[in-house]
Amino acid sequence: MERESRLKIGCALMTCLTIPLMLCAAAVVFGPGLNLNGVSLPGARASAPAVDRLAVIGEDGNVYVLDRSGQSRVALTTNAALAQSAAVRRLYAFPNWSPDSEQVAFVGLSSENGGKASLFAAGIKDVRSETQPLELYSSEDNFPFFLFWSPNSKRVAFLAQNDQEMSLNTANADGSGTQELGKGAPFYISWSPDSQSLVSHVGGSRRQSADAFIGLHSLTTLGQPQHLSIAPGNFLAPAWSPAGNEILMALASPDNRSDTLVVSDSRGEQTRTLAQYAGNVGFAWSRDGKHIAYLITQQTSAGLKSELHMVNADGSHELLIADDSPVAFFWSPDSAKIAMLTRASGGQGGLVFTGDNRQQAQLRLTWKVVTVADNKVSSLVTFVPTDAFASLLPYFDQYAQSLQIWSPDSQAVVYAAQENDGTEAIYVADTSRGEQARRLTTGSIGVWSYR
Repeated sequence: MERESRLKIGCALMTCLTIPLMLCAAAVVFGPGLNLNGVSLPGARASAPAVDRLAVIGEDGNVYVLDRSGQSRVALTTNAALAQSAAVRRLYAFPNWSPDSEQVAFVGLSSENGGKASLFAAGIKDVRSETQPLELYSSEDNFPFFLFWSPNSKRVAFLAQNDQEMSLNTANADGSGTQELGKGAPFYISWSPDSQSLVSHVGGSRRQSADAFIGLHSLTTLGQPQHLSIAPGNFLAPAWSPAGNEILMALASPDNRSDTLVVSDSRGEQTRTLAQYAGNVGFAWSRDGKHIAYLITQQTSAGLKSELHMVNADGSHELLIADDSPVAFFWSPDSAKIAMLTRASGGQGGLVFTGDNRQQAQLRLTWKVVTVADNKVSSLVTFVPTDAFASLLPYFDQYAQSLQIWSPDSQAVVYAAQENDGTEAIYVADTSRGEQARRLTTGSIGVWSYR
């Protein structure tokens, strides 16, 4: 992820916990988060999956799991301590469900021993009882800030930052070890569906850096990533196709005027052109692999302008979905809908953060849903996002692959809003019945289980 904005968010969090500047600089992380430390007990993998539940960071800094009505609340951590007077200050962040919906990974930050960051996973064996998290990784120097489960739920890939560099790592979900796979910045990744490799985009555009590359990281052979023979363009996260035989990415054009959105085979060869664009692009496959949506953002004389497009995976039938400058979008699990966020009328805020973790100006967003079959757009709700939720949006194409905003049945989206009195709360908006968004609980961010 991008180094600067991650740093601002991480530094604010670290300052809250009075952790040294070196670890604060390590928070040069890409954009999500908050989180934890604490005692962890190894435990068996959960045998019963948690179905249709949400993981949230509560008002007290702990991690909770609850159902879509806000009930059946279970604490995965209980030792967060946010008060200045606490002997050890501690909080949790970046909750992330495993694809089998049996575990929740998250990060913990603590002020003990001069500052400590940890990666945890909690098995959801019985949602009616509390469970102890298992510590997968900890460091006094490196700050994990982005988590991405492997499709088989056996590993967690994570990016970690210290005051010198950013690294890609994996941690075994059973706590048996970690492995570093590469270094660089900015760093974006996508898992192969068979969980045996990751594709990465490192260093930005080839125009920005001669060292920028797209690479393949094998979990079977390890070693240095294999660099694909592709000059990366202006984009962030590559995306492996649901079938696992193709990769979606963008190439830098020789004329420096425009870049090309392409689908290639897993070796970066035999590319298929989808679109030419100027500016920046973010994209995502539909879950069924039949369509690709992409958001093009350009700087114009009137400011930033963005358009959401959709195209068949074979490159045919390109369609303009929205031209009202959406800032992010997320495919529904059934591939029938796209939820997008646009700046609300009169909203002046931007996706930029100050050093104390406050948005520079109040950002108001509107959820809209596009029905793919008829391109019908419906507005759902307008809200002021929490900083934790807003921090996902500049990197939505990365987070769209690594966490779940939609409910498993494709009927609702979860978001975190700042209320009029400043309280942060988790809401669920139904996308099909036109019901008013429902408030579930207080909290800074929430994510849905995959099933």
